[in-house]
Amino acid sequence: MMRAAHACDSWGSCVEPQPRVECSVADVPAALAEFHRVLRPGGELRFHEHVRSRDVLFAGFQQAADLVWPRLIGGCHVQRQTRAVIDHVFYIEACRGFRFPPDAFLSPAAPRILGVARKAA
Repeated sequence: MMRAAHACDSWGSCVEPQPRVECSVADVPAALAEFHRVLRPGGELRFHEHVRSRDVLFAGFQQAADLVWPRLIGGCHVQRQTRAVIDHVFYIEACRGFRFPPDAFLSPAAPRILGVARKAA
């Protein structure tokens, strides 16, 4: 994991620009620790990620898809429980789950979360 070329506590906010940031890094806790390092106290992380489904059957489909999906889609893992990992490092202020696109019933990357997490002040 590369360190950002920024001082500790120097940013007011970080924005993950698209889904597939946390799903494709090898060490998610290290990536979030780097966001945490550069954010000032009270700074916010805005995230949009695809996640493991809360639906047990669909989560099983994601687990099966995850055997080949990373090889096809640049290392993307569709069954990560990203919200739990973010919540371990930051305080999640707001988070909503949704399916995107809404009619994507066979896409293992359809379950998404969108939210704001904050570094403790």
